Amino acid sequence: MPESTAQTLPFRSRLVSTPAFFPHLTLEPVLELCRKLGFSKFEGFTEWATSRLDWRGDPAVPRLLAESMGLRFSSFHLPTVQGNADADLADLMTAARYGVGLGATVVLFKAANRELYGSMGLRLLDALQSESIELTPVLQNYHKGPIDTPGDYTEVLRRLNLDPRMKALLEVGQFQRTGVKWREGWELMDGRIALMHINDIKEGRSVLYGTGDVDFPGLMHRVKSSGYTGNIVVELELATRETAPEQTVEGVRQAVDYLEKLYDAA
Repeated sequence: MPESTAQTLPFRSRLVSTPAFFPHLTLEPVLELCRKLGFSKFEGFTEWATSRLDWRGDPAVPRLLAESMGLRFSSFHLPTVQGNADADLADLMTAARYGVGLGATVVLFKAANRELYGSMGLRLLDALQSESIELTPVLQNYHKGPIDTPGDYTEVLRRLNLDPRMKALLEVGQFQRTGVKWREGWELMDGRIALMHINDIKEGRSVLYGTGDVDFPGLMHRVKSSGYTGNIVVELELATRETAPEQTVEGVRQAVDYLEKLYDAA
């Protein structure tokens, strides 16, 4: 989509929902909740969440389910590379084709260590290009994971030979958990960011937006002024999401309103 066109889209249309709101629920009830919250996009998982997708199966099944609720899959997590070389690449490509069938345009690439991020990342890029698969792969940082600090990110990019085909996910919440402000992450990956995950964090925990340590007014100003046209995945992982789900539902609703007001005022 041309940048000028993307920037004229309503801000809410760029916001993406996630299974992380309610990871204990299966796919259909999670999609239904996201629909009721007004989202039009959803990020698919292959691991961790109960709603994870069977990436060896038929992508039409979840795609049609989502479409029946007015949602579409905009991004999709590839299975984590574990170090099985050719088997890992085969799995990645099976999952990538599945992602295309879902209708996703961005896939999240993860590996068990930084060495694998480099070696398998380059193989994935070449394989996607060889098959003319039009997906944008992004690196994901995760607190206490292989890519945790800016230094870790720099090392992985170096192992990837700074290949411009590999883009980056700005993981605002995970950086904050590490003690890294989003500005530092943005500067590190400027020109490479193709997706954002946002979450408000206080003392390492996900909290209601506007009550944590993330500078959202500054972030929304940067998003608007930079011309960033990608999607923004809204995350909220309250400790009460199973025992008091209504707190998460209301928290997500308030987060969307809060972000939209900040963006409009930027």
